[in-house]
Amino acid sequence: MKGLLNNKKVIIFDFDGLLVNTEKIYLQGWVIAFKTYSVKVSEELLRSFSGKSIEEVDSILQSQGISFKLLKQVRKYRERYIQDMIESSTITLLPGVKEFLEYTFPKYKLAICSSSPRNRIEAILNYLDIIHYFDKIVAYEDTIEHKPSSEPYKKIIEYYGIQQSNIIAFEDSYAGISSAKVNHIETHCISEFLFSDYLKIGTIKFFHKNFYEVMRAL
Repeated sequence: MKGLLNNKKVIIFDFDGLLVNTEKIYLQGWVIAFKTYSVKVSEELLRSFSGKSIEEVDSILQSQGISFKLLKQVRKYRERYIQDMIESSTITLLPGVKEFLEYTFPKYKLAICSSSPRNRIEAILNYLDIIHYFDKIVAYEDTIEHKPSSEPYKKIIEYYGIQQSNIIAFEDSYAGISSAKVNHIETHCISEFLFSDYLKIGTIKFFHKNFYEVMRAL
């Protein structure tokens, strides 16, 4: 797969679980927040939230009998926990990410396409001192529909005004991969494990365990 970035001008990244190790922290935030409010929610269900939008998660939790008022309190508590983790140096870049960013910047335009709130993304990017690498961020607030909808990636395509063949995307979730592929963008899955959800998309043509593997394909 040598020449991975040939003819590419824009590289789009998911954020949580792809660039930074936030997925475990987000999960722990849910666990601690629900425990604080004496609400029992299975960890299996909480794990399934990875890659889902805020609306999807809220809908699932409300279907479990959790009121909107209580859910709002739980979310607020969880956000405080996540902020504490940002400030306590718990959040770090995943293997090979820094090297890949340094290699591709400024030769390519780098963008983030995420379902997370902008303030959280920017807080983490600033803390890790990597915000300057990114030319464009499409966050939760920027779209009406979220991954797996086509809208988030479509926003980035429109922003750059280039052909999809000149774009490459890196994702780690079913929702993200679906969102990119429906826009006819070459999409690479980065994950240590091939989750069953990915099989819903069909055969994954490009799969890497981490960005060190991606670097070897350049």
